Amino acid sequence: MKKIGIMTDSHSGILSEEAQRLGIKVLPMPFYIGEKVYREGVDLSRDEFYDM
Repeated sequence: MKKIGIMTDSHSGILSEEAQRLGIKVLPMPFYIGEKVYREGVDLSRDEFYDM
């Protein structure tokens, strides 16, 4: 039997807790603030992003 994996990017809006519960791999998407590159959920949390 073949295994199938489900993945999405961090801009999909799925919460990490929900993704873990459902076995979904979430890839952190990069974004720029000024000249600096951040990866959503890795380098900067959602709260930190909205506080900027």
